[in-house]
Amino acid sequence: MSSVKSGHKALRSSMYSSALLLTIVLVTIIPYRHLIGRGFTDPDDFEEVYRALTVDLPDPSRMLLDPHEGNRYRPVNRLLAAASTAIGGGAPDAFLVRNLLLHVINTCLVFCIILTMASSPWPAALAALLFSLHPANVNAVGIAAFTQSFSTSLLLFSLYLLTCWLNRDTPRKDHHILALVSVLLTVVSFSSEM
Repeated sequence: MSSVKSGHKALRSSMYSSALLLTIVLVTIIPYRHLIGRGFTDPDDFEEVYRALTVDLPDPSRMLLDPHEGNRYRPVNRLLAAASTAIGGGAPDAFLVRNLLLHVINTCLVFCIILTMASSPWPAALAALLFSLHPANVNAVGIAAFTQSFSTSLLLFSLYLLTCWLNRDTPRKDHHILALVSVLLTVVSFSSEM
């Protein structure tokens, strides 16, 4: 009988955390929804779209082989910009929706990271709400084409995998391998000078 009660308690806790996360997602979307349809606002936006239209989409191998802005290597970022350009035809809405979705994902990852470390969902909800309303990089949602949100997603995903791995009684070996792959992808998605 006690295993049934503990199962019900775990289910209620899971449903409670899911409801909190859904509320956080809605709170994240509402303040930024007005950005969709506003257009490009930063010179970097135009450069990213122009590069995607004239360089990356006609010859995709250049995303992997050519440096990005001097001697930086960012093939994952260039791939995202080219994909957003191709999907939206170079229009800013495709980029803004992508950035908003990445911001929602990052907010959910912050929630999940703190939830794995805390005994209650409330600290996780508070941290996620703070992050959602004021991200560490305020341009993460506002600037259309030029963004670091995907590299942030990869980094937060690595931290989530690491916290899951560290909080298990019997750690799974694939968590630290996935975390390492995610960190390596972070490096090639938004690297500094090489």
